Amino acid sequence: MNIGDKIVITEAVLVFDDLGHDLLIAGTEGTVTATGGDLLSVQTSKGLYDSIPISCARLKTEVKAA
Repeated sequence: MNIGDKIVITEAVLVFDDLGHDLLIAGTEGTVTATGGDLLSVQTSKGLYDSIPISCARLKTEVKAA
């Protein structure tokens, strides 16, 4: 995945920061802001989250009407 890619979280992810913890549920959408090894930083409508495993995310694709 690359910076700027739109992603969807595919399974619940518990993330921790200085203020505590938060749960990102499956279906949460965001934009990749940084990558590092097997982890992503993602900007969501709830804020910026670091250390999200790449395995818990997939690229958001446009759904085409039939």
